[in-house]
Amino acid sequence: MMELPEVRNRRWAATLIVAGLAAGLTMFVVVMCIVVFFTRNGKPFVENMPDVMGVHSFVLIAGILSVVGLSLSFVLPGMVSRSSVKALAATGPEMPTPKSLSQIWMVSTIAGAALVEGPGALCAIFFLLSADPIVLGFAGVCIVAMLSKLPTANKQRQWYDEHLEWYQQSQQNKIA
Repeated sequence: MMELPEVRNRRWAATLIVAGLAAGLTMFVVVMCIVVFFTRNGKPFVENMPDVMGVHSFVLIAGILSVVGLSLSFVLPGMVSRSSVKALAATGPEMPTPKSLSQIWMVSTIAGAALVEGPGALCAIFFLLSADPIVLGFAGVCIVAMLSKLPTANKQRQWYDEHLEWYQQSQQNKIA
């Protein structure tokens, strides 16, 4: 199957954006580690952290934010792309162009990575405040999740196939 240059260019753009988000978060986490371990000697900025059911509040908040961010990063882009393809199906019976589908794919891919970046950055800040390695682990999980969202030609092709099939089913349901 021949790949159109505009589709390939969008994949490269999405790859650069997602990689940039992941690199930025990684650098932020590294800076927080340097501050905690080298300037504070591993001591937290907040000495007396409140506990919630025996767990430091920063650890609890970081865990909740990470779980919510990770969940949303896998669910929300699919919902957005399906509703966008549904909107395309409502415009007419002709098949969507690779250009229009690549725009939807690019937005949903970048949104998925961005939904993980926020909780990862907050985990890095909570690590600075608490110096708790568990919070640092949550930030690491967010970085790995962002890297798992790096676009590849196979991921893009699989996404196209799934959404074209979904588009065709939407058209058939509209006719029936």
